[in-house]
Amino acid sequence: MEMSRVGSVNRAGALRGAWRAAAGLLMAAAALLLFSAHAQSQGAKHEKWGPIRPWDQFTSVAVTSAGRWFVVGKNGVLLTSTDGGRTWSRRWLAKRGDLSWFDLYSVRFASDGRNGWISGERGVVLHTSDGGATWTEQKSGVAQRVFRIAVFDAQHAAGAGGSGTILWTDDGGSHWHSQTLEGAVTFFDLAFGDSNNAWAVGEFGTVVHSADGGRTWTLQQGGDRTKFRVPAYLHVMFQDARRGWVAGQGGTVMYTSDGGATWQSVKTPVQVPIYGGTLRNSSSQASVWYVGDEGRLFSIAAPASAAPAESLHPTFASLVDIAFSGQNGIAVGGDGTILRTSDNGKSWQPVGVK
Repeated sequence: MEMSRVGSVNRAGALRGAWRAAAGLLMAAAALLLFSAHAQSQGAKHEKWGPIRPWDQFTSVAVTSAGRWFVVGKNGVLLTSTDGGRTWSRRWLAKRGDLSWFDLYSVRFASDGRNGWISGERGVVLHTSDGGATWTEQKSGVAQRVFRIAVFDAQHAAGAGGSGTILWTDDGGSHWHSQTLEGAVTFFDLAFGDSNNAWAVGEFGTVVHSADGGRTWTLQQGGDRTKFRVPAYLHVMFQDARRGWVAGQGGTVMYTSDGGATWQSVKTPVQVPIYGGTLRNSSSQASVWYVGDEGRLFSIAAPASAAPAESLHPTFASLVDIAFSGQNGIAVGGDGTILRTSDNGKSWQPVGVK
């Protein structure tokens, strides 16, 4: 099962740790508990720390249409920025108990900039309708970790998580519907291509597709739990209902131009696991940006036949998610890492721990 393991415990980000704990093939459950205990004990003792702390394990980043940035992470941490990621404010959500909060794994917003969702462990789903000023809990109906939320619009969203869990809503989260797909493969990410078509990816090279907004799903690829050497897919994104990319262990990236009926391998400059990515559209050229283990960061021009850019290495901490707004971009990961670019990704600078 060696190829189904991702990285080492020492480099585990919180999201990767959660993947390992949930899937049975990722090995950072101990790191999750260690960092949780450390954060809880140290948080009260070190009020001198600023909003970003060296033990933080950030798992997801998103930006609204109004240019407001959000980062979530372990132990209920939520960071917000209104100045392009230069400075941040800190608060906690999803309280578990005294000085304890549930881990948060994903934050995503609708294009209206007001409606957004956060997902986390124990089926936590939080919703905002005021651009992230306030968050309220919604009943997801599941107890598994929900590793990623995908949002199509203010009414339609879906989530993917442990033990084959897929959930969806078509009424802004007033009601969430869930199902467990056959085989109980852990799903790490999902994405919409349009209002009807969505894809989820996970262990054992699994890709499943929905043609009805997440209500029902069919297997397109993988799903065989005996194929231990097939790399897990950890990220998926679609440009429309036909063109999309999946990425995962071993620097694997695959591209489809027919809605997932067939996939072709894409050359990448890395061999480390790829945890997150984002699609950037411009008037001249679309591109996909990826982040992964060992602080790796690179882009690929779309379509997939173009050669990848050289891998950047702005940090040694694992990077798990990335987002752009105009020329500004933010990448987040372990060890309190937030990287910022203001030149379309040509250079990246850390936002310091204070």
